[in-house]
Amino acid sequence: MKFKRLVIKTMDILMLDCKQASILITKELENNIGFWKKWRLKIHTQHCRFCHNFQVQSKKIDQVLKMNPDEIAQKCTHLPKLANEKKTEIIKKLKQDTKMQ
Repeated sequence: MKFKRLVIKTMDILMLDCKQASILITKELENNIGFWKKWRLKIHTQHCRFCHNFQVQSKKIDQVLKMNPDEIAQKCTHLPKLANEKKTEIIKKLKQDTKMQ
């Protein structure tokens, strides 16, 4: 009985819930988190496909937000289907938006 309580208490310390994991995923993108938190997050995302997907998607969104508009235009696969006028209009708008920030 004592061993079972010890195991449960240890698991509570080691494991994160999804809310805690999503907060750490966001903090990890903003700046480095400590080794212990990173380790707990890794354990959680290995066992929780929802948080794993959230982590992957968040990293991709963060990468796109850090790109300049020209890089985005080069990497967008749907842009070749657009008319050239529309492409330049989109790129111009992106450049204006990034200058405002």
